[in-house]
Amino acid sequence: SSSCRSMVEDARLVASSVQKKIDELPNGFAEKDQEDVKDLLVPDFRVLAKQMGRLDLRLQRVENLCHRFKSEVEKREKSQLFGARLFAVKVARLYAARRGRSIRQLFREMDANGDGTMDS
Repeated sequence: SSSCRSMVEDARLVASSVQKKIDELPNGFAEKDQEDVKDLLVPDFRVLAKQMGRLDLRLQRVENLCHRFKSEVEKREKSQLFGARLFAVKVARLYAARRGRSIRQLFREMDANGDGTMDS
């Protein structure tokens, strides 16, 4: 996710740098010729502006997909953790039942020092 974000930020920096160069292009000519150069390059500027607009939309899509992917991964991790917890409780209950103890007795035995957490 962070690598995705950094790539999008890098692409945005490149895009803004290109846009800045496009905007400054007529400034490289003599002042009297700048209007003529602008008029000559207007069709090309329009094409480049459209391409830059599409690039921005694509970058937004990439950001949205990265966010969606991250959310989906978090959901799956939570689901897997929940499943593992359920399995652990089932195993603990089965073990306690086979030993003739209640689940509370089993956890008290696992928490020998009485601090509320299982000892290893």
